[in-house]
Amino acid sequence: MAQLELGKAAIVRILPNEPSMTIQVQIGGKVRNLDRPQDELVEKPLMRLQKSCQNPKKKKKKNAVEAEVVQSEVPQVSIYMGPDESYPALDPGTTTNRDAWRQDYLLKIGQAAYSIIVNPPSVEKLHVHGTVFSGIPIIPHLDAVFTDFVEWQWEVRNQSNEWVSMSRGKHPAWTPSENDVGCMLRVSCTPIQNRSKFIHDSHEEYELRGFGSTLEIGPVHPAPPSASLGRIPNNHSWTTSPEFRVMTYNILADQYASTDTAKNEIFSHCPNEFLEWQYRRPLIFKEILDYKPDIACLQEVDASAFNLLLDPSLKEFGFEGVYTNKAGRVTEGSATFWRSDRFQLVDRLEMEMRQFFPKNSSQEEIDQSPLGPALRPMLQSSSNLCEALQKVGTIAQLTLLVPHGPPSSWGLSRPLCVINTHLFYHYAAPHIRTIHVWAMLRQAEEFIERAMVDHEHALGGSRPSVLFCGDLNSDINDGIPGTVQLLRTGNLSENYWDWKFGTDFAWGNAGRGQDEEESGELAKMVHSDVEGLSPVRQADSNLPIVPGVSLKSPFSLETADGMIPEFTNFVKGYQGLLDYVWFQQDFIRVNGVANCPTKMELGGYLPSEQYPSDHLAVVADLEFVEEQQQITKTMMHPHGTHMEAAFRNIPFAEDALQREQVIAVPTDTIYGIAGLASSSKSIQEIYAIKRRDFEKPLAVCVADHEDIPDICHVDHLPPNILKRLLPGPVTVVLDRKKGCPGLSDDLNPGIDALAVRIPDFPFLRAICRQVQTPLALTSANISGDQSPVRTDEMGGVAEQCALIFDHGFLGEQRSGSTIIDLRKPSAFSIIREGSAFEETVSILTQNGLVLEER
Repeated sequence: MAQLELGKAAIVRILPNEPSMTIQVQIGGKVRNLDRPQDELVEKPLMRLQKSCQNPKKKKKKNAVEAEVVQSEVPQVSIYMGPDESYPALDPGTTTNRDAWRQDYLLKIGQAAYSIIVNPPSVEKLHVHGTVFSGIPIIPHLDAVFTDFVEWQWEVRNQSNEWVSMSRGKHPAWTPSENDVGCMLRVSCTPIQNRSKFIHDSHEEYELRGFGSTLEIGPVHPAPPSASLGRIPNNHSWTTSPEFRVMTYNILADQYASTDTAKNEIFSHCPNEFLEWQYRRPLIFKEILDYKPDIACLQEVDASAFNLLLDPSLKEFGFEGVYTNKAGRVTEGSATFWRSDRFQLVDRLEMEMRQFFPKNSSQEEIDQSPLGPALRPMLQSSSNLCEALQKVGTIAQLTLLVPHGPPSSWGLSRPLCVINTHLFYHYAAPHIRTIHVWAMLRQAEEFIERAMVDHEHALGGSRPSVLFCGDLNSDINDGIPGTVQLLRTGNLSENYWDWKFGTDFAWGNAGRGQDEEESGELAKMVHSDVEGLSPVRQADSNLPIVPGVSLKSPFSLETADGMIPEFTNFVKGYQGLLDYVWFQQDFIRVNGVANCPTKMELGGYLPSEQYPSDHLAVVADLEFVEEQQQITKTMMHPHGTHMEAAFRNIPFAEDALQREQVIAVPTDTIYGIAGLASSSKSIQEIYAIKRRDFEKPLAVCVADHEDIPDICHVDHLPPNILKRLLPGPVTVVLDRKKGCPGLSDDLNPGIDALAVRIPDFPFLRAICRQVQTPLALTSANISGDQSPVRTDEMGGVAEQCALIFDHGFLGEQRSGSTIIDLRKPSAFSIIREGSAFEETVSILTQNGLVLEER
């Protein structure tokens, strides 16, 4: 091993594709640096070195004011074409720098000899990324050139102010212990290069040690409890084939956590010190390691976080990764990592979503865009949609992975097409998210088809299975959104319930003068319930109605957690399930999912001292299995099955209702039974279950204010009166519109009035959206019996319902809703006093309506 010594070597650096070279020589204790063109004759830099050796001496003449300069002897400067003077000296007048400054040539300056070393190993920069915590591995970031490997040393300064060596070797990672809290650390690195040289006819191999670099960091801080605490077992270990672990995690981009809006509004609950990247990034890195994933899909990854921390640090723990920046101005995107001893990369595709859609709504643009023709009805009717699809910076990563080793060694394991994305958020843009998911799935199919041809050998003849991971910004708080419906069923109808919420979306209203992504986070706080979700048309808007289109996906996927978690995003003013791991069931099954902490366990909103992101990671243990028969997603259950009144169970309610069955549901007052108001069979069954007189009319339940004008006359009502009354424990009676497709002729035949409710109970309203028709709704008791506030009070009614959705005890109040007759202009009358009676009367009188006695 040879150690580079500046006083004995002339160090030459020649970078690829650079026209010049740098030369560094120490002469008389002073370092001389030259930057010279490669095609210049070497006599010029040699003359510069010769001149720098001249050491002027000053001698005063007697009675003279000025000094006489006496020049020292000028040394001879030569380059020999070998390691010593036995080799011939080159001619400086005919030889260029490129040919003169060669490895193992000898530079002679007077009596001093310098071995010419070309491109020795050297350190450009050494730094540690983020705060130093006990229990979290530190991986220094090193910029080194011409280096084959590095020797590292870690030291801790003890109480005696002495540096004590803690670790030495070729691996940079080191983890401080609790004993090191408060101590300063020192890390040293020495770059080393494998070399060989020929001396006369002999060959010698050796290691050249470059100049080292040292960095002092600290002090070591105590780490907070990991965000993984309580989510995984203490003996959590890496998986082995055929099992594999997948995680998806929106890690909260620093550019969104550090703004004034973030600190003062979105994350005002969190002390600023815990929002700084220096604090959050090491915690995120540790959390990823804690889960021990085989595949990790990350969103909102700052480019600097990927380049300076995640990519180099995870490499030290056996991961490979790729990064894709979002389109537009932001410097964050998605990153996909995989364990290199489990999977290897075969191919990848980066999708910039705006490239698949037309720039405007013209026929020519639509025809020429890759996916425009399939969306023609929507695109032609809305220039706003075309503009939004061009403005949104959503991207998707498609990564084709195969199990490590030759196909003959895979066993049950098989190739995977991993889709990683972060969909655009705006409360009025579910249509954009749905369109993007559909486009990604379409492209995934084409990507797989090409791979089956281009990478037939690497795939071992196996068709890749799809994993779809990411922050879909599609909660189920108001029903199953189109994105989720498309993923889980592979189909979406043109009249699906949330298409309509995009009809008034325009890009100019999305940004609010801020960064569009940060604005999305703020919008979650402002529009966190169904009122925020409802489309609001500006008074001066002339936007055309954008119809939905029927979409078909080549894949039908299943979500790993069954949509059971209440939330994965929990901030002030908003909570929702936004993050998903979807998979194909043909060759994969779920073995388990990491627990989601409760609100009490979180101790407050995200992020926090313990939780570095405003999202929770979703971690699923999956397993490759023998090919399974295509699972039919049946929703049928035995009659009288009890289920939690949770949003994930909405598809079961929808299926039962579409089969014209009756279900029991909680409301904001009591338990009720409901069926399709458009179904004669359902209506008759409700009367039979309740043993109700057919002359007594049924009320209907709808999801949103915008649904009422479709079935009732409302033009005579004061503006916004319905919005002030509903949702809530109020039933309004209005004149029924004739010929409404959502109302059966067998619903209250011969009665022109219709009683309408919008219960202040999101689960029931979400069911209404899902079935896209009013529900006939009445109390879940035999006529004349008391109204139930628990499912065990329903008696014989329960066993006659297809499904009973249970929300526990609803409260002591059994009076039901207050029923108000609003059919007369400027007047109202009381049909029944119930919940919120006084408040209801107050609202009506404040809006100029006069109470009339019945």
